[in-house]
Amino acid sequence: MQSSRAITVSLLLSACTPSDPAAVAYGEVLRPLLRANSRLATEVIKLAADAHDEHADSDAIRARWRDSVIPSSEHIAWQAAMTESPQSWTAMHDELVEIWKQRASAYRELDFAITDASREAWARAGESVNECQVAEEAWVADASKALGAKGVQLDPYPTTDCCLTP
Repeated sequence: MQSSRAITVSLLLSACTPSDPAAVAYGEVLRPLLRANSRLATEVIKLAADAHDEHADSDAIRARWRDSVIPSSEHIAWQAAMTESPQSWTAMHDELVEIWKQRASAYRELDFAITDASREAWARAGESVNECQVAEEAWVADASKALGAKGVQLDPYPTTDCCLTP
């Protein structure tokens, strides 16, 4: 006969154990993508902070945007598109790919708006960036809920190599 403590531990462990191999596999697919996306988010935040510094070098900031942020966002979208997800997670993954493709395009459009000195283009591109951010946050919430239901926890902005906790 098992003690009540052993039964409690057993129940807790079974609740924390991933119940779907496809969910675990999808979590593993997401791991490098989320790490790259986290690095990109950090770079964008740093760049935004630098842009608000009254002594900022606008040419240097633009160069970082053009030479780091845009290529990184395009590469992440490309990596995500080239990554195969388990069939049961394909629709969710395709949504993420589309969000990241749109974000990369919006980041490039911001640069074009600066080149063209177009306030209208800047406003449109900025709105697109905001829409992508909202869509990504909604995707993260949905993915976290769906993966969590299968026993896989998602860390959308990992700072280490470990972003999933089975």
